[in-house]
Parts: sequence; structure tokens; C-alpha cells
Amino acid sequence: MVKNKKISIVMLNYNGLHYLKKTIPAILNLKYQNYELIVVDNASVDGSIQFLETFGSSIIIVKNTENFGYSLGKNIGASLASGDYIFLLDNDILITEDSLLECLLLELSQIGEKNMISVVMLNDGEKVTKYYSYCYGIFGPIYNSNVDILKITPGVYPSGAPMGGNIFLTKETWNSIGGFDVTQPYYLDDFDFGARGYIFGFKSFVTSKHILTHLGVDQSTSKDKWLWKYKYFFSGYSMVIFKNYTTLNILLRYPLFLLFSILKTIKYSLKFFSVEPILSFAWSILFFVKKLPDIYKERKKIQSKRIEIYDLFFKITPPKFK
Repeated sequence: MVKNKKISIVMLNYNGLHYLKKTIPAILNLKYQNYELIVVDNASVDGSIQFLETFGSSIIIVKNTENFGYSLGKNIGASLASGDYIFLLDNDILITEDSLLECLLLELSQIGEKNMISVVMLNDGEKVTKYYSYCYGIFGPIYNSNVDILKITPGVYPSGAPMGGNIFLTKETWNSIGGFDVTQPYYLDDFDFGARGYIFGFKSFVTSKHILTHLGVDQSTSKDKWLWKYKYFFSGYSMVIFKNYTTLNILLRYPLFLLFSILKTIKYSLKFFSVEPILSFAWSILFFVKKLPDIYKERKKIQSKRIEIYDLFFKITPPKFK
């Protein structure tokens, strides 16, 4: 039976001891017994390894000798997974429902085992959330409006892409889509994986029947952290477009994404009263241009495996809650 299948929980960590002290005990207290917990550590120096080792054989620890970044770190963990299912989790995602794994198994079976599902997330201490879907618009990724968590109707609904903080799927689906692109450390994992999944015949869904708590709010609001991430925004989404979109959609949508990126850069330069966002944007353009030959090769491989003629992920829009 499905309920007896093994689940591999794969968590990536880098200097996240303050998160692990909350998120690891919650995982180890889950009711579902047939699972393994794999924590991939990207050379932390904050005592994370020592903390994880206190749990003995309950945790499989992968000790990377350097910080391999988000996508490669997750890929390493998934490659070691021995379960029939993989649950990818960020180290700052807190599970508050001890029956979550059973629920995800049931919900995935209802939408189709070949698909993938994410859980709505809520920033710790907040009452509204934007983490209820990832979708693609004419200007690039759609930025959701904040919705009161109490107004989100419990259910399972389509999403353009899975949410990188938590993804539940079979290992077969993960392998068929090909894992995360490791070209850059940020802004390339979930949206690229979701688009590639759709054109290969795998769909994304979100469940709002459960809520995961996102503890890492301080990182999300840090200016320095934002500037570092922004170095990869334009290049990352450009790669998503050039690898996965049909030629027609590239011609129609990429100029709009370029315009959006320019306006966004100007907006944040004025907000921070600084040229740093402009420098990050310029770096991102050069990085993308440098990678174009490799991106073209990857596009040929992906498009040769295309099952869906159209980019169906564009038809998915954020849900509206009353």
C-alpha cells in the first residue's frame, strides 16, 4: 500500500543551527515511521554538525567540504535518497502537524503520483502570506498579493511551479525531470524545475489543507541578502525562459521580462538610494551572456524531450480566496 512506502526527507543546511534546533525535533516526532532524514550540510561553521550528530543514526548527515549552493546541495541529498518519495525541505521550514507525511501521501495519490505538491507556508509571527502558489506571468514570475491565512480555503489546487522551500514527489518524478539546474545558486531551482516538469508532462500543485511555518524571515528582509540574491534574478529567470519556453513565447515574453527587470532595478536603486542594485543587475546580465552557449545546449536537450506542445504552465494563475 502507498501508506507503507518509504519517504526520504531531504534538508539542506548552511549555518542554520538556530533553525535546526526547532525543525529537526519536529521531523523526528512525525507519526509516519517509514522515513529517513537526510541533512546535507554545506560546510557549516556554527555547530550544526555537532548538533545533528547528537541524534545518532536517526539522521543521515552529508558533510560537504565547501558550500556547494542551494541547487547542488539539494541534488546531492536527493541522489542519496533511498525512499520511494522525496520531501525536499529548507532548514528553516517548521512542520507543525505530526501527521503531515500521511496527508501528503494521500493528496499526491489523489492528484496523480507523477505530479508534485507543495504546502502553503506562513512566515513566523505573521498572519498573511504570499507563499500559496508560484506562477508565470507575461513579465516573468508572478508576485502574489498577501492573503490573510484565515481566508485561504483548505484544498489542493494547481500551481505553475512547486515552492522550493518544500516539495513532495516520487523519486521517479524527480529523476524524470532531472533535478535542479546547478548553474547558479539562486533564482533557478523551483521555477525552472516547474516549467521543465510541465513540458515533460508533470504538473505542480499546492495544498492549503496544512500550513508550514517559515522561520527564516530575518534573512528574507536583509538588504545584503537581497542584493546577493538579486545578482542572480535576471540571469536565473532568463535561463528559465531560454531553456524551457517555446520559441514563440521567448519572442513574445522575453522583451517584457527585460523591461520588467530594468524597471525593478531602478525601483530598488531609488529605494536604497544606491547604485548597488544596478551593479547586481549588470553582473547578472554578464553572467547570463557568458552562459549562453551552455544554455543553448541544455535547451536542445530539454526541447527534444518535450511532451506537451504548449507551455501549459502559463495557464495556471494564482488562486483567489474570498
